Amino acid sequence: MEAPSRVLDLIPTLLEKLPFQASDVSRITGVPLTKDQERSNAAYEIYRAESPNGPLTAVEVRQRQSPKPGKNGLVLLDVSEKACISQQQAQKRFGERLDGLSVPTPHQPSDSPVYLTYKQSWGELRLGFAQTGSRCLVSIVLDATK
Repeated sequence: MEAPSRVLDLIPTLLEKLPFQASDVSRITGVPLTKDQERSNAAYEIYRAESPNGPLTAVEVRQRQSPKPGKNGLVLLDVSEKACISQQQAQKRFGERLDGLSVPTPHQPSDSPVYLTYKQSWGELRLGFAQTGSRCLVSIVLDATK
């Protein structure tokens, strides 16, 4: 399986495991996660890992301390530009119709991605693409906190 398909296939597989739990995300992505004690708080336990090899460069899970209906946590995936998933490939998979487009403001870092947003019954899928150079997918956000 080529890297673009493998990375995009993670999205529906992760969504089968709502609410997000670090153990499930770690198993699905193949990236061992450790709890970030400093960033965890009363609302969320935060688990994170850098992954220097493969199509993912970092994985983060914010799982609810006290699960509440409809508040299923957050998963952040940093995607290697080597995987080079284009906006066209992503839209072919998730649809041409967007529910939002988020362009970085001048106050944000110059390498901030442009996000395509898809509203779903479980929350929002946000796909971040590099503004310059390859313009490849660099970030996936599965936001099931709403």
